[in-house]
Amino acid sequence: MSVNTNNLSDQEEIARFEQAIATFNEGGIDADRFTAVRLQQGVYGQRQQGVNMLRIKIPGGR
Repeated sequence: MSVNTNNLSDQEEIARFEQAIATFNEGGIDADRFTAVRLQQGVYGQRQQGVNMLRIKIPGGR
């Protein structure tokens, strides 16, 4: 099985998430809306203050 290892990142998806962060920080979207965006990207808050978990996507699950 061959795996394409050239560029596995989705630059458009990354740019959209960066824009959502900037918009949230500027007050352009509320916390509930940003939570939905954040969760879609795999960024989860934990029950401990200041602790977060980041799920990552790996093409082909490898």
